[in-house]
Amino acid sequence: LRGLGRLDIFPGDDVGGQTRLMRWLGLEERPDYEGTNKALEKWSPYRGMLYFYLLLKDRAESGLIEDSSGWRQAS
Repeated sequence: LRGLGRLDIFPGDDVGGQTRLMRWLGLEERPDYEGTNKALEKWSPYRGMLYFYLLLKDRAESGLIEDSSGWRQAS
């Protein structure tokens, strides 16, 4: 997404992306393709960057990458 300069693309059919979005927004159920697009309307033109952020956030919380930014999620 970033490499192609498509910063406004959030892959709405990506189940992992849907699950991360559900957790981030505090939704009861994982949104489908249409629900994902609807939830992200206000984030245009940065939906692709949000996808990337949620992916990295998930990896950091799983311990797969180290968060060296100095940002810490409040407990």
